[in-house]
Amino acid sequence: MTTVRTMIAVATSRSWTISQMDVKNAFLHGDLHEEVYMHPPLGVDAPPGYVCHLRRALYGLKQAPHAWFERFVSVITTAGFSPSPHDPALFTHISSRGRTLLLLYVDDMLITGDDAEHVSLIKRHLSQQFQMTDLVHSVISWALRFCILNRGIIFLNLSTFKIFLSDLVLLIIK
Repeated sequence: MTTVRTMIAVATSRSWTISQMDVKNAFLHGDLHEEVYMHPPLGVDAPPGYVCHLRRALYGLKQAPHAWFERFVSVITTAGFSPSPHDPALFTHISSRGRTLLLLYVDDMLITGDDAEHVSLIKRHLSQQFQMTDLVHSVISWALRFCILNRGIIFLNLSTFKIFLSDLVLLIIK
């Protein structure tokens, strides 16, 4: 949660647009690297004693989150992003034109930066690789409830404001 808050604070203070994208059925995008078998699901006509050999991850499979993250890292690093040494879910792309930050949380991501053209490019690239929903400029996720409008104005609901206020009080006391 600290990385989310920091990224939003940096983007807001620099007047960067923040986009949120959602990957549909994210865990189904993961490739399995080991042999995994399962009993045929109900309704599948299979001879007794037959099992299904899985080639892709399924929801509920213990390997699914790792397989999805591994696939995502492969796609995003191929696009020129580097993982942060401080948070493995934060990826950065730096060029002569500017920087782009991408933060992944399970199947949601925040994308921001000072190179709006590259932000648009990476959103298109990700949409070609995965079935995505672009939630445009509203961010309602990760136990936070806020909306960023017109460069730097953040609206919070009361419960989120209380969380931010208590964090601020703790920072002042330290």
